[in-house]
This record gives sequence, C-alpha cells and structure tokens, in this order.
Amino acid sequence: MRILIKYIIKQSLGSFFIGLGGFILFVSLELLYQLSDLIVRYKVGIDKLFILIYYNLPYFIVLGIPVGVLLSIFWTLSRMRSDNELIALQTHGVTLKSIVIPFIIFSMVLCFAAYSFNDFIVPIANRKASEAISKYVYKRPEVTFKENAFMEDGRGRYLYIKKIDPETGELQKLLLYDLSSGKTRVISAENASKESGKWIMHNGRIFETDSKGFLLFDMKFDSLELEFEQDINQYIRSSKSPREMTSSELKKKIASFNKLGVDTASLQVALQEKLSNSLAPFVIVLLGVPVSLFLNLKSRSWSVILTFALVVIYQGSGAWLSAMGKENLFNPVLAPWIPNILFTAFGIIIFALIDTRASYRLSEFLGRFFKISVIVFLLSASTTLYAGNLKLSPGVVTGKSDEVLLTHGVQLTYNSTNTSITVSASNASILLRGETPISIGFWGNVRISTGENTIFSERAILELDLGMVQALKAYMKTAIKIPETGSNEAKNVDFFVLGDYVEATAETTPTVTFHDSSFTTCDRKKPHYSFNVSFARLKPGEYLEVENLVMKILDVPVFYFPWYYFRLDDPTRRPFQIDLSSIGEGKTTITLRYLKLDWLTVSFSWERNWRNSADFFNLMGDVSTDLGGLTALLQYSENITAGGYDLGAYVLLKPEIDGTLSLGGLYLDGTPSDALKKPFKQSIFGYRTVNKRQKAVTPFELLKEGKLYLGTLDYRSPSTSIIESSILGSFGIYAETDVSTQLWGISADL
Repeated sequence: MRILIKYIIKQSLGSFFIGLGGFILFVSLELLYQLSDLIVRYKVGIDKLFILIYYNLPYFIVLGIPVGVLLSIFWTLSRMRSDNELIALQTHGVTLKSIVIPFIIFSMVLCFAAYSFNDFIVPIANRKASEAISKYVYKRPEVTFKENAFMEDGRGRYLYIKKIDPETGELQKLLLYDLSSGKTRVISAENASKESGKWIMHNGRIFETDSKGFLLFDMKFDSLELEFEQDINQYIRSSKSPREMTSSELKKKIASFNKLGVDTASLQVALQEKLSNSLAPFVIVLLGVPVSLFLNLKSRSWSVILTFALVVIYQGSGAWLSAMGKENLFNPVLAPWIPNILFTAFGIIIFALIDTRASYRLSEFLGRFFKISVIVFLLSASTTLYAGNLKLSPGVVTGKSDEVLLTHGVQLTYNSTNTSITVSASNASILLRGETPISIGFWGNVRISTGENTIFSERAILELDLGMVQALKAYMKTAIKIPETGSNEAKNVDFFVLGDYVEATAETTPTVTFHDSSFTTCDRKKPHYSFNVSFARLKPGEYLEVENLVMKILDVPVFYFPWYYFRLDDPTRRPFQIDLSSIGEGKTTITLRYLKLDWLTVSFSWERNWRNSADFFNLMGDVSTDLGGLTALLQYSENITAGGYDLGAYVLLKPEIDGTLSLGGLYLDGTPSDALKKPFKQSIFGYRTVNKRQKAVTPFELLKEGKLYLGTLDYRSPSTSIIESSILGSFGIYAETDVSTQLWGISADL
C-alpha cells in the first residue's frame, strides 16, 4: 500500500499543478479584464500590474487548490484506466475502494496548506492588494474609506461612516464608538471635514455611559475639534474588510459587534468560508474519486470537461449560498458548508457502491449518460466547433458511446465567419469520432435555412468537419438577382427547385449542387413550364451551370440542350437566354449568342407561340463604332395559315451626336415577330377610341395582307439643354395586291 500511495501521489502532482496553474492564469486574466478600464484611464504601468497580480496570488491559490485536486483525480485515474493499470491492481487483490486512500492523504496535506494560506497569508496579501489598487490605480496614499460599514482600529474603537463626498472628502453621518476604557463613549455628527490639517465635526452630540448602561455625560455641539487627529488617520489605515482579517480578528469583531447590536451576518459567513474552503480538497476527493471510477473515463479531454463542470457547480453554489447567508436569507453559519455537505454525502453514497454488482451496470450507464449530457449541454450552450459557433436545442435525448439520438423536435443553429445555418426537424442523430461530433443527421419535416435560401427535405445531413449540407428529396426556393439586358439594374427572380439530391456548402452565399432536379420560376403547384437537369451547380450572383437540360411546357418536352452555362452577373455575356416573360400569353423566346467581339455581337433567337404553333427565327447583329451604332435584324417564319413563309428585316442607325438620334428602316412581308416589332412600337399612325378612351395605332396594327415599308426618325435633345425637345416621325407604305397606301405621322414635344 505504501508503494501505491507514493506512486499515485507522484502521478497526481503533475496534473495538480497543471490545474492549479491554469486556474491562476485564468483568474489573473479575468482580474486584468475587470481592471482594464481603470488601467487605461489612470495609465497604470506594466510593473504595477504584476504587483497587483502578485498580491492576489495567495487568494487565487486557495481557490485553485480544489481545481488542481479534481483535475489530478480525473487525469490520473483516466490514464491508469486507459493503460489497464486499474485492472492490474484489481488482479493483485487491490480493491477500487483502496484507490481513494492516496488521494485522501494528499488532500489532507492540501487542507492544512489551504488553511494556513487562508488564515495567515491571504488576509495580509488582500490588504496589500487593496493598498496597491488605491496607491497605483487611484493615486491615493491612503486606503479609501468604506461607506456604510464599521471600521476598527484594533484597540476597541470603531468608526462608522454613512457616506463620503468623493469631491470634497467630507464625511457624512458618522459615529465614533470608544469601548477601550470599559465605558461606552459615542460621538455622533452630521458631517466632518478636514480644515487646516485638523478634523472638525459639525452638528453633533457626545454622550458617555458606564459599564451598566447609565448615562454619565451628554452634550451637543455645533463644531468640535478632535484632539486625536492622528487616530482618525489610523482608522483609515487600519480599517479592514472581512477578506483582510484572520479568523481570530473575525471572532473578536463578531463579539464586539454583538455588544453593539450590529448585524454580523457577513462576518459570520467570512469566518465559516475560511474553514469550509480549507476542507474543499478533502471534499473534492470524496466526490471525485468515486465519480471517476463510476464514469470509466479514459480520455484526458473528458477529464478537463468534467473538472470544469464540477468546479462550476461547487464554487458557483458556494458563492450563491454565501451571498444568501450575508443577506440573512439563509443561516450565515450554515450557508458556506452546504456545498461541502451535499458533495460529501453524494460522494460517500457512490463510494459505498464501488466493487458491487450494481456499480458495474450503473457505471456503464453513467458513463454513457455523462458523455451524451455533456455533448448536448455544450451544443445547447453555444459551442465553438470547426471554426464555427454551434447551438442545439434538443427534445428527448438517448444514445450510445458513438451516437446521440435526439427526438421530439430538434433545432440547430450553426454560425461562423462565412455562414449561418438553421436546421429544424422532428428527429436528429449526432455521430461522434471519439468525443467530437463530426456530423448531424436530420429526418422528418426537415427545414434548412442558409442566409436567404430555405430547403425543405425528407432527410438532411450536416457534415461539420467538411462544412457541407446534404438533403434528399429536397424542395428549395431561392431568390436570384438577375441583371436585365441593356440595364445596370437587377431584379430578384424566385427559383423553385425540386431535386432527388441537393448538396450545399456551408457559406453565407453557398454553392449548391443539384442531381436529377427540376427548376422553374412558376409558383404554381403544377408549373406551366420547368427545366429538368441531370446535374446543376448554382453560385448565387455568379453563375448557373447545367448538364442535360430538357425544357418542358405543360409537361411536354420541347427543347434539349446538352450543356448550358448561365451568367448571373453580366447579361451581355450570357451565351444562352430563355425569356418566359410572356408565358401567360403562350409565348417563349430562346436566344443564343454565339459571337461576341468588342465591336460586333451576333445572336440568334427562336420565338414560339404555343397557342397556334407559330415559330419565328431571328438573326440579329450589333455593330459599335466611334461614329455610332448599327443594328440589323433578319426574320424568317413559316406562314401556317396561308402557306409559304414570312420575311422581315430592319436596320437601325444611331449616330454619335449630342442627344440621341435613331434612323430606322423596316421591311415586312407577313406576320412580324416580337423582336422585329420592338424598336418600332413608338411609331404612331393615328388614334382610335376603345372603351371611350383614345388608343394609339401602331404600324403593325394596320397591316392586313401584303407588305410594309416603314421609315422612322426619333430625336431627343440632350438632358443638359436649356429647352428639352423630342421629335418622332414615321412614314409607311402598305403595298397590297392592287392598292398601295401611304401613311405618315409626326409628334413633337418641347
């Protein structure tokens, strides 16, 4: 046993100092953070900061000893279990209950050290720390007065100050008790100020009683010069807070305040805290060793996590109960001991179960339950994972060592610098690699929101390590900004996607990949048209790449394209464009731009009227020079009604002048296409009354049979002109079989 004690204590020392050092470093940084504003405001040097930390080290050490003990227990026992040393000890007849003996011996030594620090070194160090803050931070040579509290000089005299004026230094509502001579002498005053180096009390009263309480002396005064000026300075220097007192000083002060009838709850709590905190290492051993043996911990990372959890519970509950004791909401003598009592009782119960049949089943259950609970707790409490912030709100939690099952409603939020994802589902499953979640699967009413995009699916998987979202049988609605041709403006177009398999990167603007999917901009349950693809990749705001595109109208295949690349940022560079703006009239337009130079653009478009099966084919060229622009179009279509074919052409000349000038010429034999009519829709050959309203008549509305020759002139003055003007003139010849009609129209605005 002696060898075992030496071995375990030796193994525990390293992890003990790691835990103690880590805690001291953490609270030191926390102290600097709390003082950061004062440090910057008063320009405190780095050497003075180290002095502040140095004086607080004893107090930090006392608080950190339980942390070091708990970490050493979990760290040492988890290593011994992973190396099968515990099994070897049991094989040689050493019971698991015997493992607690070395830790108890170690804890008793630490209890003595903690008490010595707490009662002799910490009060002095805390006093020095207060003086250092006052001297180096606030630049005051004296310790600051404590308001609304009694201060003792150590010789049976007490000073009570209700309030201090921080600007004038005037003391308000003060009482001075003197019990040193066996008599009680009380001096009260409304205020006191320092005048010419002397303390002067104003509007006060002095009375003195004997040991039996009979009044011996009573006098009022307007102002009174105190002869013991140096004693007041001594009060200032010697006043101590409960943290700056030893146990004997606290006991004396409690006895003195009891004589005065002053509430001593805060002093009682401070006295009991010195004793209860000193026994903390022993209490931690009684709880930590049985818990570690029951949970079968083999990972050091779990040791750190469990240490953190238990320390937060132990010290947090202690601070909360002590605060209640100071306010007399709980017995001030009992309050600091409650965490020790509860932790000790719980530890003894678990210790009694060690090496029993029930312990093996219970330890397996507790180990599994603890891992699941910690994972769910960390995820629910917003955890940093894979460079992101993950928060999970589970319903019912079950699972095993490598998987956690969440049912009855689950919601997850994952935020990082590049993305924000929210997933809700009926059920979820977390897969673990060791103790780290690597993926989360969702099923049942899955809803995935990434930025402005929302995906509905039957099943989805969030790959945390890869930063990917996968969805099966997914339905997606996304708004894509598409620039309009000939304009710098872009409009949001709603795209509806239904896919067997959808994959998206976890980014604010994700790259989405679709397999065996269909697209449409029609928001009806049964869309009028759709585009079926075997593969598509969408990068919102940049591009849409498609393979094996089949266009369907009313579920009838009408067009096939093996590969299609659709630019979403520059409409003039789209090689392929589909215009569905007139789908309500049964019309579609497909445009293919197959030549794009700096000065020349050639495109081909196909217009289809699905109501009468009319097809129009247009070949258009745009030439841009320094002298102006030239646009020409050639139209061809079959005349289904009369047979034969229809032809049309136009030429538009736009010279480079001040203002805008457009000269156009058109030839048409048959029915015009929309592309042919577009530049000449402003030409007017008269008006007619429709529903009691005047409606302009365009050249194409007057065409019945035959040919149309049309010339136009459109001029608009520069916007910088003093007088803005515009002139629109049109001249048309309608050549039928026997008759030729000439029409002209002109309009001018000033």
